[in-house]
Amino acid sequence: MHLLFLFLFKCPSSRAVHQSHPGRLPRVRQQHFRVPLDQVVVAAIHPSITTTASAIKRYPPKKRNCYFPNEKQLQYFVNYTQMDCQIECKTNHTLKQCGCVDFYMPRERDVPVCAEERINCIFESERELLLSNIEKKLHSLKQGKIAKDKCDCMPICTSMYYNLETSQATWDWQAQFETNDKQ
Repeated sequence: MHLLFLFLFKCPSSRAVHQSHPGRLPRVRQQHFRVPLDQVVVAAIHPSITTTASAIKRYPPKKRNCYFPNEKQLQYFVNYTQMDCQIECKTNHTLKQCGCVDFYMPRERDVPVCAEERINCIFESERELLLSNIEKKLHSLKQGKIAKDKCDCMPICTSMYYNLETSQATWDWQAQFETNDKQ
């Protein structure tokens, strides 16, 4: 697991701690917690491992509703994960709709990163993809079927995730340093 401390220059009164699996693309906006300077924060990280019996591998992915390693290849990622598949799908959809990709998205060298004036196109592309998947799933549920999303991003059969639990309390750090200076 990787822990990354981010210094927030726009808000110097706190720091962000980012946690992610080393084999996955970090999602800085979603996978972090803030540590204000006037707080002490304790974090507990609990790994969660999901495994699937190898006997299940004889069933097709659509029947077991998951992929084993190397069953689905991605364009930009070496190892398949559902999250990476979704990011790749969003990237391809954004490129198709906007002719460019958001700064954090994987891309080929010749694919441009969207300029600031294209931000509305990026948001609209993400919204369109999300609504398309929701409509498809609702339609299938009405027919009593289970629908896959537009990108066919099923979970991986064996995975490891980190659940993060935090607790914080007020810390008068200035008084702490004043006390240490007097000693």
